[in-house]
This record gives sequence, structure tokens and C-alpha cells, in this order.
Amino acid sequence: MSTSAASGKMQRLKLQTTSHRFAFLLCSQFALIVISPFVGSAGRRPGPVFSVFAMTLFLTALNLVIEKRRLRGVAILLCAAAVVTGLLNALGFERAFLIPGIICAMVFIAFTTGMILWKIISATKVTRETLYGAVSAYLFVGITFGMAYALVELLAPGSIRLTVETGRPLAWQDFTFFSFITLTTIGYGDVVPIGGVKALVMLEAVIGAMYPPILIGRLLTLYPSRDGTNS
Repeated sequence: MSTSAASGKMQRLKLQTTSHRFAFLLCSQFALIVISPFVGSAGRRPGPVFSVFAMTLFLTALNLVIEKRRLRGVAILLCAAAVVTGLLNALGFERAFLIPGIICAMVFIAFTTGMILWKIISATKVTRETLYGAVSAYLFVGITFGMAYALVELLAPGSIRLTVETGRPLAWQDFTFFSFITLTTIGYGDVVPIGGVKALVMLEAVIGAMYPPILIGRLLTLYPSRDGTNS
């Protein structure tokens, strides 16, 4: 086997492995989103089952970004901080570690999202890796903003309110739901922002409205035309 053939085979194997990692990441993201309404806690901290799914997502994300040697140490450090603080929260130490845990998780997910977006931007053609990565980054935006709303509510109670079940206190799953409803610009109106958090809500709405067309435009530039060149 020639050197060029061996190199091509190794490149295809690497792309296939990365695609599998993205597929696992997507499965972890969808699992976290789907189970969120059913396993949330009665308070503003995540329930233990939700925490387990979240930590699984963190480890899956770490498995994806750890291949970058230059950033491997940073990725491991951020993931370890997110997992450890999340575990302490699940064990009942939320008074001391809930806010640091949310911040650590947000920083790690933001770091991972940035690396995924860089993969998409620097790609030379459309593959399963770029498609999976585009969806993963979009879902991470919704998850991150959900944690941001929870953090704002912890620091400034009353920033987010229920308009339907007004007698029920906010639960962790309400923030995740509100985030994705805002990201997709649906806006049912059963959860509303009050005060300064509106700026954060508007930012997410803008990202949700602009991300799909910008992403589609980027992918179209990578898709080869009939004459064999990129459009």
C-alpha cells in the first residue's frame, strides 16, 4: 500500500471516529433535554438524575475535544471542575457549590461550543462531522442559556416568573424549557423575564434567529457544485 493511500485511509478513519463522537454527543444532549421535564427537582437546583445526565454529557463532550493536544489540559481542567461541583451539588452541598457549579458548567460548555464552531468554520467540505457539530453547537447554546437563567434567578430572585402556574415556585427544568422556547423564537408566554435579564433573553433570541441562516450559508459554501468546485 502506498504512502498516499495509507494516509487517506487514516484520514477517513479519523473522520469516522470523530463523527461517532459527535453522534454520542448529540445523543447525550437530546437525552438531557428530553428527561429534563421529568427528573427536575422541586427547587432551583438540578435533581440528582438530571445531574447524572449532565455529567455524562460533560464527559462525552470532553471525549470530543480532548483530541486537540494544545487545549487538552484546559479541556480536562474545565470538565473536572464542572463534574466535581455537579457531583457535590447532587450529594446535597448546593449551598456552597451550586453557583460555582453552574459557572464551571457554563464555562466548559462555552469552551466546547467554541471548539465545535471552529471545526465547522475551518472545514473544507460538508461531512457528517460538520452536520453533527452544527446541531450540537445549537443545542449547547440552549443548554448554556438555561443555566444562565438559573444563575440569574439565584442571584436576583424574581427575574423570571411563571404566568400560568403562578403558585408554583420555579424549578430547574423551567429554565431549560424557557431557554429553548426563546432560542427557537416560539415564546409561549408561560415563563417571562423581569428586569435586566431581558437583555440576556434578547441575546439568545437573536442568536436563535441568526444561527440557522448563517450556518446554512456556511455549509452551502462548502458543498461542491456540479462542476466539482465549491459554490
